[in-house]
Amino acid sequence: MKLCGSHRVVCHRPAPATLTRRAGSTPRPSRLLSHRPRFLPNQAASAPQATTTSAGMTGEVVIPRLPTGPIMGPEAVSLLKTFTRLQNGSDVRGIAIDGVPKEPVSLTPGIAFFIGAAFVEWLESKRPEGSQGPIVVSVGRDPRISGPMMEAALVSGIASTGAHVDTFGIATTPCMFYSIVATGRYQGAIMLTASHMPFNSNGIKFFTKAGGLEKADIAQLLQRAADACAAAGVLAGQPLSETPHLLRAAMAVQPGCANQVEFMPTYSAFLRDLIKKGVDSKANHELPLAGLKIVVDAGNGSGGFFADQVLAPLGADVAGSRFLDPDGSFPNHIPNPEHPSAMKSGAEAVREVGADLGIVFDTDVDR
Repeated sequence: MKLCGSHRVVCHRPAPATLTRRAGSTPRPSRLLSHRPRFLPNQAASAPQATTTSAGMTGEVVIPRLPTGPIMGPEAVSLLKTFTRLQNGSDVRGIAIDGVPKEPVSLTPGIAFFIGAAFVEWLESKRPEGSQGPIVVSVGRDPRISGPMMEAALVSGIASTGAHVDTFGIATTPCMFYSIVATGRYQGAIMLTASHMPFNSNGIKFFTKAGGLEKADIAQLLQRAADACAAAGVLAGQPLSETPHLLRAAMAVQPGCANQVEFMPTYSAFLRDLIKKGVDSKANHELPLAGLKIVVDAGNGSGGFFADQVLAPLGADVAGSRFLDPDGSFPNHIPNPEHPSAMKSGAEAVREVGADLGIVFDTDVDR
């Protein structure tokens, strides 16, 4: 069934009519006079809202028209654009929360759900013939305040296909790729991040054992997601349509399909071993960074672990490191090593303690 646009209903509520009661008669309830709804030209779907006139009458009320079946025709074309405009080269990126003027939300939980399901379908299409067992995907995120919401929707979408998914919580982009090559458990990995972009943005990066997906892969994935969204009759971006679908899907997830896994300690141990081998200290193999002062400015992104889980255990003095605690509002500076505010902060940290080295990370620690 084709989705119809919203209509605008104008209702008038006049004051109750005055009742005249004859002696000995039983009072009858008053009847409110009302006009039939007047339909105005279609408007973009929006949440119901009402205004009150100075005379106390109800003014214009916008009532969204929601699909009752598969979305087809021009509405399906529009829905496809909703998905494809999120492509940012070889990943997906959009505005995930309100808060910045003239930056409307474009990446919603409903969209994330269908992208998660589409990724599993894409992985299945690339799987060698005769492969056994379910697809298994790892999912991590940076500290953005939209992260938990987007993660839940994405995981639900993945699990809705029958695939299994392990969530790592706050992680880094290199960690997600490492989870594939190091364990052999995962056919795919996803990192929820918008890299160095501001707090209201979010995005999705995809990996297989061959590396990150290419532009053509992302385009195909988004096409699959849009097709599934249309077939389900879900109006992307409209909470009244998205939320019921998300809740039903979440309730249907089979036990054991979605699990929380502590993987960052494993990744941290890998980095420590990498540094030990790289330094190859003959004097102190276990503490190759002893005697060095190294400060880390994580900008409240995912990189704080590098100070206390990687450098400090190798003997480095990390006193003076700053903004290590994850905070998706990024209250101190944008976690972007190319931004002047981040470089200024990192340089200040080095000077304050006379450090030998300063490290400034972006949000997902791939720079």
